Amino acid sequence: MLAALAVVGVACTPNNGDDADNDAPLTFKIEISYLTSNSANVQVYPSNYHDDFYFDVVEKAVYDQYESDEAFINHVIAD
Repeated sequence: MLAALAVVGVACTPNNGDDADNDAPLTFKIEISYLTSNSANVQVYPSNYHDDFYFDVVEKAVYDQYESDEAFINHVIAD
């Protein structure tokens, strides 16, 4: 069975002068489909396409090697 963890990190940016609501929180809809024993299709839809965001999918065993969420994100950013 596939053991995966979706990690979504967010970095907000200005909305470049359009009509988007800058005060609205950035939220995500995450859809997982075509789940098999060794793969999955993961799609992430932000509530605001004007802000920057990053997402990745890693095996749970890899994620569990880090002592905290912050340690994992720092490792991702460093690479």
